[in-house]
Amino acid sequence: MSTPLQSAARQATASPALTRVLAHFPEVSYAFAYGSGAHHQPGLYDATEPLHSPSGTPSTSSDESAARAESGGAGAGARPARATLVAPAGGKGSGKGPVLDFIFAVEDSHKWHEENLKRNQDHYSWVGRLGSQAVCSIAEAVGVGVHFNTLVPLDAQTTIKYGVVERACLERDLRHWTHLYIAGRMQKPVTPLLQAPQSLAEAEVINRHNALSTALVLLPPTFTEEELLRTLVGLSYRGDVRLAVGAEDPHKVGRIVAGSWEALAEMYLPLLQSERYRSLLGLEVAGETAGGQRGATLWRQAKDKEAQVAALQQLPAGLLHEMAARLGFHLPLEHLHAGEPTQREVVAAVLRTGQPQRLAADSLAAIVRRSSMYQAASGLLAAGGGKAVTYVAAKLGKALRPVVSAASQQAAQAQAQVAAGVQRAQAGVQQAHARAQQVQAQVVAAQQDVKQRVERVQERVQQAQQQMEDRMQERMDRVQERVQQAQQQVKERVEQQLKEVVTGDRRQGDKEHR
Repeated sequence: MSTPLQSAARQATASPALTRVLAHFPEVSYAFAYGSGAHHQPGLYDATEPLHSPSGTPSTSSDESAARAESGGAGAGARPARATLVAPAGGKGSGKGPVLDFIFAVEDSHKWHEENLKRNQDHYSWVGRLGSQAVCSIAEAVGVGVHFNTLVPLDAQTTIKYGVVERACLERDLRHWTHLYIAGRMQKPVTPLLQAPQSLAEAEVINRHNALSTALVLLPPTFTEEELLRTLVGLSYRGDVRLAVGAEDPHKVGRIVAGSWEALAEMYLPLLQSERYRSLLGLEVAGETAGGQRGATLWRQAKDKEAQVAALQQLPAGLLHEMAARLGFHLPLEHLHAGEPTQREVVAAVLRTGQPQRLAADSLAAIVRRSSMYQAASGLLAAGGGKAVTYVAAKLGKALRPVVSAASQQAAQAQAQVAAGVQRAQAGVQQAHARAQQVQAQVVAAQQDVKQRVERVQERVQQAQQQMEDRMQERMDRVQERVQQAQQQVKERVEQQLKEVVTGDRRQGDKEHR
């Protein structure tokens, strides 16, 4: 059995087409590709590809899957499939490939952006014209420390989006879930372009343990391996504002599990089977569900008080920090690390609520919601109006692509039926023609829905930009007012001191005169 560090280093090997991307940029400490452009997600670009569980049950949305896991019911599954790199040139039958997503970890983001602006000024929006300081300030003050350049055409066939984060910031997120932003992406299979430095590789393993510990708290006493993987993948989507506004595929969790089953199993099942969780939580195999297919192995964990204390003490400091805040404890993050007395007090308080699972779920959603909102605001500022609208529209189109693709393919099938019906009989022609009209109406309706959503998102973008401008103006006005007040106070003090000096001189003169 491989060690966690070996498993972390043995994720999908990047193709030459992916590794060549780094040649366009300044040196990075670590880089990886992620998302649907690098890992297969069944049905996202080809609606004819089914998204079913090993038992044949249709996939559900991430919210439905999470609800089933929390209630202890049977979760809908995803068909096991090997993680696959998607060719940059295009998705099957789409005519247009997915955008390739990358994360670059750098030692000094200010210096890196300064160099990248010299090489790739056109990758940046108007913010780039203000210099690397402005780029980093928006990422750190408004977002979660990550700056994204979106819709960057590297060549005629390849469009990418890349996020830049300082390695120290990334490692903090992986170890403690300070934002659970990039850490959430790295809880799922990614494709490294470079070998991770030792400290970052160790942080990756800690992040997986954090994810597994959190999933076990959220899961009922008995669960299948399939339900475990669904819960793990769904952690970083709980509370995500992109799902709330329809800018993300509601079946994202099912597609990731189906497309990356083997990679996910290799990431987490060795940890699940380790002595650490068996001894602390009483984990054991309880059998298999009906059918005995992959993912049907049934696990049992203890949920008595002692086991719940052990489980909660394994949670990352950032999640415990949010849970503590909801109970009225306002503590520094470092006081909630494993073994700290304060951590034990918070865990005891969480147990006294009688709903540790619900508190953990709500706190997790709050972290994801806050980070996704901050990063969305940062992304809108960094991308600029036109590019932001284009990117959000692309996300909406991606979320709705399976619907439109399915309708388009149905239209093609209907046309084929028309051609065959002409040869068979006039009645068949009429029947197929009616079907084609029906499907065409579905296509038009889907296109109209996309257009309306894009218009609503554009309106929200404009409102957000206006609000940001108003806030910045208010701050400038307040600063100017404070400067004027300070100047007035200084002036009054100087006049008072001059007056006191003159008065003192006069009194001294009077005394000498006498």
